[in-house]
Amino acid sequence: MKKAFHDEGIVIRKRPVREKDEVVVIFCKNLGKKAFVSYGSRDPKSKKSGILELFNTIYFSAREQKGRMAVIEQVKMLKSRAYALFEDNKDLNEYYRASALLNLLNKSIDDEQKAEGLYQDANTALDALFYQAIVPAATIRFWDDLGYLPQWSLCLECGEKLDLEKPIFFSSANRGFIQHNCQKKLNYQQDASIIQTDPQLVKVMAFLQKSSLHEAIKVTLAPELLSNLETTLSKMDVHEGA
Repeated sequence: MKKAFHDEGIVIRKRPVREKDEVVVIFCKNLGKKAFVSYGSRDPKSKKSGILELFNTIYFSAREQKGRMAVIEQVKMLKSRAYALFEDNKDLNEYYRASALLNLLNKSIDDEQKAEGLYQDANTALDALFYQAIVPAATIRFWDDLGYLPQWSLCLECGEKLDLEKPIFFSSANRGFIQHNCQKKLNYQQDASIIQTDPQLVKVMAFLQKSSLHEAIKVTLAPELLSNLETTLSKMDVHEGA
C-alpha cells in the first residue's frame, strides 16, 4: 500500500499540468520543501481550488507514489493570504514583498531541507507585509536559521567584538565583517570583495540577526539605511561555501 501522510505548509510555487492538474511546491513544517502533484485542483469546482494558492498556509494529506511525486488528496486552509493580496485597490507593495519572500524561500532551501525556526519565521514574515523592511529582515532571519551566516557582532578574522568607533569592512565572499586592525594587518586592500561599510549598517544587521521578526518589525529604518541594507544583502551568495 502506498504510504499516506499529512503535514502543514506554505504554498511557495505552482505550475499547471494538463487542463486541470498542477504541480505544487510546499514548504512544509516537518518535511521541508517538497513538490506534489494535485489532480483536478485547477477546476473551479474542486474542493482544493482556492486553497492551493501561492502565499497560503494549508494543512494537507497526501500519498506517496512509487517513482513519482506524492499526490495531494485533501487540503484545509490554515491561513488565507492569496485573496487579500489580489484584492482590488490593494497596495501592490505588499504583493511584491510577498513574492520576494517566496522567491527567497525557493532559492535558499534545498529539497526536503529543514531548519529549526524557519517555518515559523516564514509564516511570521508573510503576516508582516505591511513592514517596509520585511524582505531584508526576513532574509537575514531565514539565512541565520539555515546556518549560512557568521555572527555579525564579531570580526571574521580575530573573533573579537567589532569596535564600531573605528572603520569596519564588509566581506561579501565570507558574508561578514572585519575589524580595521585585521584589515590592515592582513592586507585586504587588494581584495575587491572587501569594502568599507557604515558602522550604523553593521549595528542594524547585527540587531536583525539576533532579534526575532516580531522584534524587528518594531524598528523603522531610514530610507538610505534600508537601501544600503538591501544592497549589502544582494552581494551575498549564501550557497557558495554554505
